Amino acid sequence: MTFLAGFDSVAAWAYLEPFVGHALAAMVAGDAPQVAQLFCGDGYLAPALFNRFPDTHLYGLDPSRDALAVAAARISEGSMFQPLVIEGFPSSLPQASFSHAIAVHPPVAHWQNVLRESARLLAPRGQLIVCSPSGQSFVELFDLLRECALKLDRPALTTSLSGHAIERNVPEHLEQVWPSIGFTYVEATRHKFELSFVDANALFSDPAWLQYILPTVAGSAGITQADPAFRYLRDAIDRYWSDRPFGLTVELACVTARRRQ
Repeated sequence: MTFLAGFDSVAAWAYLEPFVGHALAAMVAGDAPQVAQLFCGDGYLAPALFNRFPDTHLYGLDPSRDALAVAAARISEGSMFQPLVIEGFPSSLPQASFSHAIAVHPPVAHWQNVLRESARLLAPRGQLIVCSPSGQSFVELFDLLRECALKLDRPALTTSLSGHAIERNVPEHLEQVWPSIGFTYVEATRHKFELSFVDANALFSDPAWLQYILPTVAGSAGITQADPAFRYLRDAIDRYWSDRPFGLTVELACVTARRRQ
């Protein structure tokens, strides 16, 4: 997921806050937790994390130097935050040295990397927390994409949308994989909320759409963010929801697990 120039997660907080809140509510920590956050973006999790666990030592991993620069500037003086650019996996961090690994809304294409890198970084009994859109998120958009595929005769898109990537890769659907990677005590909860937009333009210009929802939907459908299907989505939303706001369903899955001893 590319960090957009000038993006500030504060502008997308209505979307991000439930993910951050459920991730931190699931965190069980003693004194001075050592936390690795994968794909930390511009540090949107850090203020709430330090507020709840002030003595946390947080390592923020992200492929974007710009995002990490914003994150470092966001962190209060005195908080222990170490940014780290990741250019591939495994990262340069030492294995089995963290009490917690957290990933909030990681890119769809990196699900396996998140799990395997977390297993490498966590000490025995260390806790992994992942909060991500579930397979029941953005159903309105995927329904419209299926309609687009049929009307525009795009069989490849139809095939891609059958068991799309969110459904294949959300954590609760990977439970059979987690034990083989080294995790136990896997638990998943789901939490649903809705975003409302006055029209398609409001959706397509919203920071949460640009930074998080669009890359997730495009990556899951196997299309680029510039695909003409999104023009179809824009027109369809304005046509079908001309007399009312467009409601977009978001269901987040919050999954916790422990590193096997």
